[in-house]
Amino acid sequence: MIDWLVAAALAAQGGASERHEHGLPFFELKIERQLPSRRTTFELFEVGEGEQTTLLIERRIDELGGSSRHDVTTRECLYLGSVVEAVTELGVPTLYIEGISPPEPPASHSPSTLYEFRGFVEHPNGEMGEISLSSYDEDRGAEDSLRQWANSLAHNFEECLAEG
Repeated sequence: MIDWLVAAALAAQGGASERHEHGLPFFELKIERQLPSRRTTFELFEVGEGEQTTLLIERRIDELGGSSRHDVTTRECLYLGSVVEAVTELGVPTLYIEGISPPEPPASHSPSTLYEFRGFVEHPNGEMGEISLSSYDEDRGAEDSLRQWANSLAHNFEECLAEG
């Protein structure tokens, strides 16, 4: 399915006690909003065997006053599968080295929303490695591929839940 994410099954990720028994995730996406204080975590798993194999997206929301957890499979919500697969097309942000590039350093003020992605990439030599990307919603009007994809995943997940 998503070839470059297969290595996740080989690496133990922290917080296993918070998870359902889906195994290890292929990727984890966190969206943290400062106001209101809310953390939304999406994880991708492969569940089932043989012809029954499908992708499952688990969403956990932790906020003041409680938490919730929902699972949706790509069999239940076909268009969510195409959103998940779009993660393979994410552009890697420009590397920032102070004094060299980019000309504008990252903002130092506190962001209103933080996006964090952890997953795996396949290198040209066939080896797998972990990747971690972060992005901040700074109300600059500029959109980056991680934020666009994360917001699309969250929006489409909500639509799948609404369709029941």
